[in-house]
Amino acid sequence: IASAFGAAQGAPCRVVWNAGNTGFTFLHPGAELQNNQQYTFTLLGGFYDPAGVTNTVDHNWNITTEPAPDVRTLSPPDGSTAVAVDAPLIVTFSTPMNPMTTERAISLSPAIDGTRVAPSRDLTRFLLLPGHPLVPDTTYRLIVSDAATDAHGERLRTTVSSAFTAGTMSGGDHAVLLLGRPGEAASEVAVALLASATTGDPIDAETVLTAPRCSISSGCGSVAFGDLFYAYTAATLSPGSHWLAVVEQDLSVPGAPLSMAVLNPATGAVRALIPGASKPSWSPDGSAVAFATERGLAVYRPAVSSSELLPGGDPLAAPPEWGPQSELLVLSTFGLEGAHVELADAVIQLRYPVPGLQGSASNPALSPDATQLAVRREGAAAGTWLVSLGAGRSTPRLLDPRLTPYGWIDTGTLLGTIEEPDGSFQPVTVTVSTGEEAVLPITLDASALTSLDVAPSGRLLAYLGPGTAGLEQAVIENADGSEAVPIGAGGGTALQAVAVSLN
Repeated sequence: IASAFGAAQGAPCRVVWNAGNTGFTFLHPGAELQNNQQYTFTLLGGFYDPAGVTNTVDHNWNITTEPAPDVRTLSPPDGSTAVAVDAPLIVTFSTPMNPMTTERAISLSPAIDGTRVAPSRDLTRFLLLPGHPLVPDTTYRLIVSDAATDAHGERLRTTVSSAFTAGTMSGGDHAVLLLGRPGEAASEVAVALLASATTGDPIDAETVLTAPRCSISSGCGSVAFGDLFYAYTAATLSPGSHWLAVVEQDLSVPGAPLSMAVLNPATGAVRALIPGASKPSWSPDGSAVAFATERGLAVYRPAVSSSELLPGGDPLAAPPEWGPQSELLVLSTFGLEGAHVELADAVIQLRYPVPGLQGSASNPALSPDATQLAVRREGAAAGTWLVSLGAGRSTPRLLDPRLTPYGWIDTGTLLGTIEEPDGSFQPVTVTVSTGEEAVLPITLDASALTSLDVAPSGRLLAYLGPGTAGLEQAVIENADGSEAVPIGAGGGTALQAVAVSLN
């Protein structure tokens, strides 16, 4: 150490004096201390100040270096089976880590295209986010190499790994995204598990379907070489995540009708392909999907591969909304007399008017217990009206002339929006028993409002908003207006969100 006081700048060990020579720092990049080791530092007496006053006391102090960083947990743990194919893989460290070295040190084998690694807020948790769902019944290994370093540059104590076998989709809340290149129709369907939406962890959507492109130099019908052969116009995941309904459009034939595929989102196996189907909506128990056809409203049950056509009526203007018992359906329709709201029963296969509701109406929102229906009316009776569907039915009543309903937070709280003078839209919650309104700290523009979706649980909102590089992205937010979390657009960095829905 004595020679360090006279060492030149850049030496492996040297002393650097503080301003005024009141203290010094011992730099030792060429002699790194061992981890988890006690050292004794001694400053012998005999040193003196410029006036010649000598300090004769020996000074000693002990320090213990911190342990090398270590992996506390791997999720899933080694030997796990039936791991959800759409869940992020999580590495938890003993100390905050360097994001650059740590992200490079975490990998998955076999690799999945579009996979990225991202840290949580405190840099002790890192998530491996696959670009596509894991393949069921396949064994993977999550690896963390000792190239990972902590915030002080210390390497991980040792390489660790976890082997596990993939199962099927998680049954938790999901967002379903339609993704596409700017200026092009949606070319991918992706799903994002929302279990960590409020913990600060990043969320990425995993691509489930990718539409083919024309590979013939002379073109494919009306589609040029390299362009989309068909596009996705809607997609919705069933509760429990057993089924995915996707509406497709063949672009190679001008005017080709839409068709709907019902498939297993984990394996991609198609259960049914229904020509002419659109506007799908899953029942709360996940057993049936209601949809529009040229002949009217229909219901398909994938478990038994059966379809039912309900009595005819005006065509659907939006996907139907189910009641909690997977029986009642609320229909938003549009006919010669304009927009209307009707009811249907999927069990006895009947369509009928909403009791007490007269004239045109739109934007229906059914309460979680199916006892109240909020609708928007225009004209002299403009505003959001509340219709009672319960045993004690009453005359519809006006809540707010400025309000448009979008969903329910709970059985007594309606979520809606009010248009401001500048053309923006302010989400509000309404206590329906009193009419009291509370403004949410979110301001949506017209495009975001068009994409707004409320989770069936009432806990989350989803909408589209500006993202990086000018691309639209999906955003998840708590229903109280807190914790907005953007959803990464799967593995396609050049793709933007075209639509988002919550199951």
